[in-house]
Amino acid sequence: MSQQSILAMCAAVVSALLIDQMLAEQSILSSVIQGFQVLSTMCGAFEAARELALTASAFICVVYVARCGGLSNMTKTKKSRHFNASCHLNGSHKDCEPCGLKASPDAPDMQFSPKWNEDGESKERFNTDFMNAGVERDALTRERDAIAAAVRRGLASSLPRILDAAYKRAAALVTDEEALRNRVEQHVITALRACAAHRAFREAVAAFDHSAERVGGGSGSLWGVLLYCAANGGNSTCFRCTEFYKKLVAVATPQSNDFVNLMASLAPRHDIDGLRNMLADIERAGMLNDTLARNRALDVCAANGACELAEEIAAHSWGGDMDVIAYNTLMKCYAHAQRLQCCLSVFDKMRAVGLTPTEVTLGILLNGSIEVNDMNTVRRVFNELKSSNLCVNVVHHTTFIKGLCRAGYLDEAMGVLDDMRQLGQSPDIVTYTIIIKGHTARGDVKGAFRLMEQMLKSGIVPDTLLCHNLLHACSLEPMDPGMVHSILKRMLKLGMETSVGTLSTLIKAFVKTQSWSAALEIVEESEAILGVQAEVRSYTQLVQACASSLEGRWALEVYESMVNTFHRQGRFIDEGTHKRMRQYCSRCGEGQAATRIYTEAVQ
Repeated sequence: MSQQSILAMCAAVVSALLIDQMLAEQSILSSVIQGFQVLSTMCGAFEAARELALTASAFICVVYVARCGGLSNMTKTKKSRHFNASCHLNGSHKDCEPCGLKASPDAPDMQFSPKWNEDGESKERFNTDFMNAGVERDALTRERDAIAAAVRRGLASSLPRILDAAYKRAAALVTDEEALRNRVEQHVITALRACAAHRAFREAVAAFDHSAERVGGGSGSLWGVLLYCAANGGNSTCFRCTEFYKKLVAVATPQSNDFVNLMASLAPRHDIDGLRNMLADIERAGMLNDTLARNRALDVCAANGACELAEEIAAHSWGGDMDVIAYNTLMKCYAHAQRLQCCLSVFDKMRAVGLTPTEVTLGILLNGSIEVNDMNTVRRVFNELKSSNLCVNVVHHTTFIKGLCRAGYLDEAMGVLDDMRQLGQSPDIVTYTIIIKGHTARGDVKGAFRLMEQMLKSGIVPDTLLCHNLLHACSLEPMDPGMVHSILKRMLKLGMETSVGTLSTLIKAFVKTQSWSAALEIVEESEAILGVQAEVRSYTQLVQACASSLEGRWALEVYESMVNTFHRQGRFIDEGTHKRMRQYCSRCGEGQAATRIYTEAVQ
């Protein structure tokens, strides 16, 4: 659809809504203009949308005049026939002579003040029906816009103070107690929705708690959005979902989303009684046919390992007959809980009722079998997947490789990797990471590097995690120091991010071959080579290794190197560290020499 078509269609819809809204005497001029500005962004046609917005502003003026006295009463002047709506669109609030749009010190938002012939009845009706009521409506709109804007600016934690200020202004404008409560509720709902949009769920609940006494019984809208915020706010707010749900039920009929949000509180606590009460509410609300809500509730159970709640939902009539998605989600729940037999039972039941398993179904079975290390079932499921008409994708092959590597069947995993290539599927970085890690865990560094070369030829650059896995392999079996340095340079060239943990891994690799000189060199030159400053624990690790091998001379040299390096850098060595260093040196007969180093260091 072209941009012009979109604009024309939206103009027709908005025009119809304008007539309906304005006949109900609602001031929505600013909202309409903002809507057209959003439309311009969406369509990428700002100029076209601007012209349309200008026309709409003029149209609004005409309808207001007609509403309040008729077009025949409008002054027939050259200016009155030209509607200059730039003040509408730009929000400059300057007096607009042709169309009568003026700024008011009491209500900064734009107000419409058309020119009249001397028609007292029309003018009086306009003043009483529009101007007076419009001030209150505009004040509420301004407050709600200000609250939402504050949250957008990152001031959600300041909502209690902002809501207090809004309440004082509302109390000065509205004298009726019930109307004031309704207005405060609108303020709070705006704050909650803005917080929900910006994932500030805990701040939303805190804002409500601050204004709870002013709201009273609340409405279904209030309790519904509050229930959503509590459900997504983590452990600090989730426990209050039941409280808010009860408030909701007392004033309105819960909707599907409310039931799903309540599950976020019931599932972590495995609250079976609470679930049964909720299912009874669903029956009373007549929402038993909501399949989507049922499946979402099952997914919440799966994420929290609440198998007994998932079973209760599956056995209930909520959502009607179980579909493929429902069965898959129930299987996933059992798979996460490592209940493979229950998972297989659901799979069999799914086929018994005539539903065809999908790629997702067999993928869940693969993962569930791997979690309990049942390789017979893993192979059976994977072979069934290959023999079916389903598409065996990279994820399935990678999952199978993961199971094989975890069980130590590296040769079979390499065969699956070859099968992937023959099928025209390109292994991704996850596939390579799993199988390379399998080789490094077995100490097969050469095999791991062959795989890395294959990966690089495929155009896949290893990430920092994979580089660290390869470097870690150097510390599992004795390796020539020159080879370790070569591997380190290659990893750094590939962009590996370094840390003190990287230095620790290298110390372990050099200690494995008792290459004390290389180990001390990497510690002393860590800032130049790795961009990491050696810490006390790095020196302590190396001194401890020297002491364990009774290498007193090297233990002393490492201790002295630490003292000299820290002194040169202006860093402090605490007394506890000095004491541990002397103890390690004493174990290999160098206690006196270590004491001399200590004495010189503290003088």
